[in-house]
Amino acid sequence: MAKAEPGGGARLYLIDGSGYVYRAFHALPRLSTSRGLPTNAALGFANMLAKLLREEQPRYTAVVFDAPGETFRDSLYAEYKQNRPTLPDELRPQLGYIRRIVDAFRLPVIEVAGVEADDVIGTLAAQAGAAGLETVVVTGDKDMMQLVDERTTLLDTMRDRRFGPAEVRARFGVDPALVPDVMGLMGDPIDNIPGIEGIGEKTASALVARLGPVERILEHLDDVEASGLRGAKKIRATLARQAETARLSKTLATIRCDVPITLDVEALRWEGPDPARLRPLFLELEFHSLLRELVPAGDAPEVERRALTTPAEVAAALPALARAGTLALGWGLDSGRATAARLTALAVAGPTGPVNVVGALALRDVTSTPSTLSTSVGRRRRPRSVGRGGTSVGRSGPPFRWLSSAVSSPASCWRRSRCRRAAPAASPSPGWSRSRRGAPCRSPGRRWPARPSTSRSPPTA
Repeated sequence: MAKAEPGGGARLYLIDGSGYVYRAFHALPRLSTSRGLPTNAALGFANMLAKLLREEQPRYTAVVFDAPGETFRDSLYAEYKQNRPTLPDELRPQLGYIRRIVDAFRLPVIEVAGVEADDVIGTLAAQAGAAGLETVVVTGDKDMMQLVDERTTLLDTMRDRRFGPAEVRARFGVDPALVPDVMGLMGDPIDNIPGIEGIGEKTASALVARLGPVERILEHLDDVEASGLRGAKKIRATLARQAETARLSKTLATIRCDVPITLDVEALRWEGPDPARLRPLFLELEFHSLLRELVPAGDAPEVERRALTTPAEVAAALPALARAGTLALGWGLDSGRATAARLTALAVAGPTGPVNVVGALALRDVTSTPSTLSTSVGRRRRPRSVGRGGTSVGRSGPPFRWLSSAVSSPASCWRRSRCRRAAPAASPSPGWSRSRRGAPCRSPGRRWPARPSTSRSPPTA
């Protein structure tokens, strides 16, 4: 049996793993990796774990899953949960990855055959409370509100809501211990618990709040008729006719707290995630944001850097870059404003070899002598994809030709012509062209289509 630590403050987090798998699957739209592997449930589950571990920083925690096979409730009621659809095809391949995510987080996993995860959580919470530990049940299942007491709270991380005894009373109108009685009378279509015909949540809550548990209600049916509820006479007759169904429904809705399992708190101590297992797993699932958040990148490796300061040095470096086939680009701008930024440096690298850094002066010299480029690598089309963040990976030749205008003019002159530069006092020279908004543009030789056009991409040279 667990013991409270000296000074108190110890808290146990029990995560309803099975419940969160289905919630994540249905909460997120269909997502998949570049290979076509579905990932919405795995991503939602991983996000939930990351948020919980980041915000709560638990000392003791465990993820509880439903064990395969039937439970005691199936033997009590053959139709229990029979209305649920079969496991979706898109969820099936994600279950193994979810288990690997839990293992990579180094979270203890608990399963007990013959019972549901709710029963395991209820038993562990009861043992923890008896040992002086606070317990936080991490779930969105309203059935588990019956476990709430002075030492046990419920946390729904997806809705950022916590439930103590007062919140449960506000939700159901009764104390947490009477929630199974309300569920037994109203039924639960999710678990296919039948309940009593014609009694909904409002009537069930009123009956239990006024008359007590289901057993007492059935023993004093005359009190139902005298309760003042609307349709009390009909409710009394229905309860008398379906008394066994009411008892069975309450039994199905009641979470067991006597599962044969013993709480070992130290076995549930969380030591933090394992970066060595998280990194390859998140890379495989393409969870790049979570990877950056949870797995530090460490020190950047040493990379050879070569400064190109003259057109001759640039021309000498171009053949090797052209043969690489794939280039990575990075650039520096002198302003954070897209409409006023000028290019100050360009970094170009292939899969191997040094990073070539070209300053703005060298770029101007190179782009002013196109014969140098054509002699070195021939005329190549501009890169396919260039992001705003300053890096690009694409199959292309050197980008100097199409970046020539950006060296001498704001970056946005070739991005929808939002240049705000003042027009010269005299008439524009032949090298000037008008933007869509009437402002002059210094992109030599590049004229935008007529105003009715809806084209958004810059014209080719």
